Formats: sequence, C-alpha cells, structure tokens
Amino acid sequence: MSLLSLPTTLLAHIASYVSQKQKDIIQICSCHSSLWRQHVHKNTNDDDYDGDKNDGDNIWRSLCRLSFPLSEERIAHWPKTSLTTSSATDSIEAMMNDSATTKNREKTCLSWMSLYSILEQWVPREGFYTILNSYPWGILLLLRFRHGDLVGEIIWHEEEKDNDDDDDDLEEGENVNAGFTKATLHEIIRMRFKNDGSICSTSKILNGIPVLIQPGEKSIGPVLSFLSIFSLVSPCPSDRALCIKALRRNDNDMEEEEEEDIRFFSEGPWNPLTKCSVSDMIHELCNLHSNCITIDPVDLPSSLPCHLLLPKSENNASSSSSLVCDIPLIKPGLYSGCYDLQLYGKFSTEIMRVEYRRYDLTKTTTDHTGSGRSGAEKAETDAIWNAIHRDIFLCEKQRDDNELFQYLRTAIESNSNANEIVFVLGRKVTGDIHVCAGELTWGAVVYPTIGVHREGNHNNNTSLNRIVDKSNSKQYDVARKWWGFGTLAYPGFQSPCWSAGYLVQLAGHPNSPDAFGFSWDIDVEEEATILRWLEIQNEFHQ
Repeated sequence: MSLLSLPTTLLAHIASYVSQKQKDIIQICSCHSSLWRQHVHKNTNDDDYDGDKNDGDNIWRSLCRLSFPLSEERIAHWPKTSLTTSSATDSIEAMMNDSATTKNREKTCLSWMSLYSILEQWVPREGFYTILNSYPWGILLLLRFRHGDLVGEIIWHEEEKDNDDDDDDLEEGENVNAGFTKATLHEIIRMRFKNDGSICSTSKILNGIPVLIQPGEKSIGPVLSFLSIFSLVSPCPSDRALCIKALRRNDNDMEEEEEEDIRFFSEGPWNPLTKCSVSDMIHELCNLHSNCITIDPVDLPSSLPCHLLLPKSENNASSSSSLVCDIPLIKPGLYSGCYDLQLYGKFSTEIMRVEYRRYDLTKTTTDHTGSGRSGAEKAETDAIWNAIHRDIFLCEKQRDDNELFQYLRTAIESNSNANEIVFVLGRKVTGDIHVCAGELTWGAVVYPTIGVHREGNHNNNTSLNRIVDKSNSKQYDVARKWWGFGTLAYPGFQSPCWSAGYLVQLAGHPNSPDAFGFSWDIDVEEEATILRWLEIQNEFHQ
C-alpha cells in the first residue's frame, strides 16, 4: 500500500508521532515530494496540481485536533479557518454578535497550516499569569483565545452590591464568581492574526495602543507601593515570562515627573484606599515601566484530590493518607480569600494557589523489632526532615520563634504509625504589603492529625468552635480542623515568621462539605479567611 493512499487523518496520526513542531513536520515530509505537495504544503493551487484542493489543509486540520486536544468550547474560540465547520462558525459569530466584526473576519480566514503555527505558539501559553510589575500586590491575568483573537483579561474582585442592585448597572466586566466580592474580567490586551498567522497591526493594549508580546526581560524595574518607606526587591521573572510591550505611548499619558517616586503618589491608582478603574492601574504600570509589562505564568496543580494523587503503598491497596475520612478533600487550584479590608482596601481580596505536598516517612520510624534505626536510615530521616524544614518552613528566610517545625517533628516521630506526612499549602498569587505576592501564606498538616483533639461525632455542633468570615462577618461552625502555621510579617515582607493556626472545614456553609478556611487562632468566634474556588479555572482543568 502506498503512503499516499492513506487517509489524511491517518497520515496526521503518523506525523504527530514524529513531532508536534510544525518546522520538524515540514522538514521531514519535504523529503517525499509527492507527500509534500499533496498533503503537507499549503499551496495546492499550482497549475500542475491534480489532487484534491483541500488535501494540503486537511492534514493540518487533523494535526490541529491531535496536537491540541482541547474542549469543544475552547476550540470554538480558535481563529477562523477556511474549512471551519458551519456549527463552529455560527457559534463564534453568535457570540460575537457584531455584524461589522464578523464581516471583517470573513476577509481574514486562515489556512489550517497557518492556524497550526498560531496554536503551536500560543496554546501552551494560554492560562493564568501574574503581572510582576504590580508587586507587592500582584494582579492576575488570564490569557486565552476569545472569538478568534488572543485576549488578555484582568481578573479583578469588586465589592458585591446589595441584592436590590441590578447586575446590569456594572460599568465594565463580566461576573465570573459570586461571593462578598465578585470576580470580573477586564480586557486589556487583544491580539489579532493575519492570514499567514502573523500578528495583525490592529492588536492593542487598553485604548488602542499597538502591542507586541515577546519573551520577558531579566529585570522588571522598580516595584509598586503606596508609601516610599517600604524597601521591596523586585521578583525575578522565570524563563517562561512574557513581556507585553506597547509600541507607542498614548497621547493622554501623563507627563514624566522629575522625581522617580511618582509611583508613591498618595492619590495614585495603586494606593489601596483610592478608587479607580482597572484601566487606570494598568496605564500607570505602562507609564512607570516604559510601556513594558512583564507577566509570569501561574501553573495550576492537578485538579485531582490528594488521596487520588498519592502512590499506593507496598502492603496496602492505598496509602494511609488516602482514606477520605482522614484528610480534607479540598480541591487543588486557585482560591480567593478576604484579608484586612481596612488596611488593604481594593486589594483585600487576594488569590492563592492551594496544593498538596507529600513526604514519605516509611524509613524514618523505629522498626517493629525495637532495634532502632541504622546510621544510614538516620541520615535518610534527617535528609527528609531537612527538606521539610527548607521547602515547607522556609528556614533560610523565615523565622520560627515558636519552634513549630520542631513541635511537628517531635509529634510525628512519636507516632509509630505515621509512615507519611501530607501538607496542604496556600501560596499567594496576589498579595499585600505584608505578605507579598508569591509568598507562602499558610500551611497545614492534614495527615496524620497533629495537635487537634476531636471528640465524638464531628457533626455534633455543641462541641464545635465557631469562626467569623472576614469578608461578610457571617459565623460558621467548624466541622473539622487541622493543625497548621501561617505567615506574619512587617510591611515589605520584613522579618517574616510563622505563627500557629488551623485549616478548618466549615459546617452549615452554602458550599458544605467542601468549604474551607484558614485561621491563625481557632478560639471561639475568631476570624478566618474563607477560601472561595475561582470558577473560571475550570476551563483549564482537563
């Protein structure tokens, strides 16, 4: 059977095993002239070409589906192609609801080969980013395809209006989550593509300023604050950081001031107690950083609960901590939580990344014969605890005046049945002037149980403590709690230290039994930061 007689879908499967890079696929297939001309090369309009005019694009159409297996909802937002199905086209145009825009798009239909080059470059970059220039507060940005364009949207939390208010009164933004504060989307970037897959000159940032996205710089320049007395060090961009560069200044941009400390102007948009639009805040960043904004990706952890992620032990069907009754089923991912409204103002609703971390302690406990551990086992035990001290308790930069790490180690080593330890960690994606964006804000030991005594049925409300939700002052009973530790720091993340706290599961919460929060002190009616799942991330959990 000739290779050329194979269906294009099968040829696409074969090509996908060779490489997913378009450059490699073209290079390999170009070695076979007929295969190149009939199935790979996009130009099927040669005078001497006698094959199907769609052959050249059909294989790239199949490759787009094979190499980028996304949900139908996300595929519907890809740039429009000449072979786009009517259902997908109708769906996109219906969402656009703009006849003028739709008419313009009909003139710029891509070939599937051009679409593949766009997807290859930008699909891996879809997702959540933090704007490093907004440190220490941090701003969360979502980069994704919307209606054929690559769009960057700020996720911003605004104070919830009274129930009597109509949502139609919102000035801008789309409601994506409800609570005391609601997360809204504010578009600041829109990139369009030409027929050949290159970026169109009509791409913009904010009010029509042409924009270019390129690999990030090594440094992001001065950091933001609303008081010049803070001494903050700019975060370092990762290797995957991107730079959003405006190609010219807006005519309405404010003139440069003689003093560099203009960013500390008390009435500026980055003062947490002043009211302003998201556009004003981003314009200020552009002015302060020569029209160049650096964004760094925020990786989402696996959406599977911890007990499904843990490896099975040799002697049991599952590891000890995989028992559902022993650990909380808090879903890893992005959550919002309310901090000090009086102090942090419009930045008081912060976003954190919640994840699990597990350490195998199988060789750290005394064996059953009572003979104790060998020198090698002791060294391995110390190595594991040194890793916990370094990676969880951040011993190289964070104080532990209350010796919480030593308390934890003593408690674990006195428990002969503890063959593993599981942490749930909350790291700030957006932060504040005390615990800045990117810092670990709290942690909890969810297996084994440490320092918490539960009596009887944990659903017996008479034996439960109560907490107050910081965001709305509502009180909730505590169904369960796990010993933990939270970060306290002086302004500018100076002299950070650990303080004891608890991860709590709430009873009687609208989202029970999966409603959680963190409290630095679980005495009666203490305040807690309640964690609210950021719904829009469901789009990126496969």
